[in-house]
Formats: sequence, C-alpha cells, structure tokens
Amino acid sequence: MPFTLVRRPKPSTVQHKEILDQVGPELEDIAEDSIKELQDDISDWKTKPIFKSKVHVGKRVWRIRVHVDRRTRAGKIFTWVDEGTGERGGGKPYDIFPKSPTGLLSFGVPYKPKSSPKVVPGALSPNFGNVNPGPEAFLRLGHVHAKGIRPRNFTEELRVRLKDRKNTKGLKMRIDAAIKRGLYRVGRSSVRAYTRQ
Repeated sequence: MPFTLVRRPKPSTVQHKEILDQVGPELEDIAEDSIKELQDDISDWKTKPIFKSKVHVGKRVWRIRVHVDRRTRAGKIFTWVDEGTGERGGGKPYDIFPKSPTGLLSFGVPYKPKSSPKVVPGALSPNFGNVNPGPEAFLRLGHVHAKGIRPRNFTEELRVRLKDRKNTKGLKMRIDAAIKRGLYRVGRSSVRAYTRQ
C-alpha cells in the first residue's frame, strides 16, 4: 500500500530558502489531495482506514510518502483489497472454512466489487479483471479453496497519475510551479535562468 514519490531537485534550485518555503507546502497539498482521492475511492466502505502522509523537503531530495496503518483492521482490509491476496495478489491460494464446523459459507457468484480505482476517462485499468455479466447466484459450501482477491490497485493507479509528466495535477507540474514561485521571490533574473535549463 504505501507509495512514495521522490523528486531530486537540480543543484541550482536547492540553494534558495524561498524555493524550499514554496515546495514544502506544495508537497503537503499533494499529499492531502492523494489522501482525499483514496478516501473517495472507498467512500462507500463501512470500515474506513486512516491514511497518513509524511513529507520531506531536504537539500537533495523532496519526498512524499502516503500509507495506511496495517496494524488496524481497516488498514489490513484496505491492503488486501488494494494489493490482492492469494495467487492473485502474488502469494499462494488459501482455504476458507466456516466459523462453526457444521456451518456453510454463502456467497454470490459472479463476484461484483463495489469499488474500483478512478481511471482516466477512455482508459481501462489493465490490472482490474473483467467481471462476467449475468444474474448473480448464491452458493453454499462447507469449504472453499480460494485463489484470492483480485487487486484493485487504488494506490498504484494514483501513483501513476501523479507521476505522469503531462498531468496538470501531477507531481512534476505542481513542483515546477512552486519552484517558479520561489524563484520570483528570489528575483526575476533567477526565473529567466531556471526556465532556460
């Protein structure tokens, strides 16, 4: 689940405190927007995890890290749904048994997930499997050998959108705008020198 975005600034831009004063709040805003998008993806969930972010603005590296506490029940559920479980999530298939020895497992087939990541209009998410259309039937079984949960890739889709250089809400464009704001504070001659690079 945790994803990290890193930007290594050009040596000429790390010297001015005014630039770092602009980049820091911009990275905080990007982290907040990322958390809001993840919360929107799971807005209909009953048990919602708490997302946290950590921003680092140093001399050599600018970094955003968004994560969920995997120790909580909601954090575990989000991680399972986001990354998948079993062989569909990169592990091994597993067995599911009812809670009581005489009980039965009951579930609908085909499975229809209630949530999916936001995808750029006109593009299909390659990691999200197609669900067979048709009427839903209920099965009752005493034991299931499960392949796992298909990953929904909420964080991966968000990370890809943020790293897209052409996205106006992406990391590169927003950080470049913050750098230019900082350069304007330093002086107009610095802006001309930076835009020529």
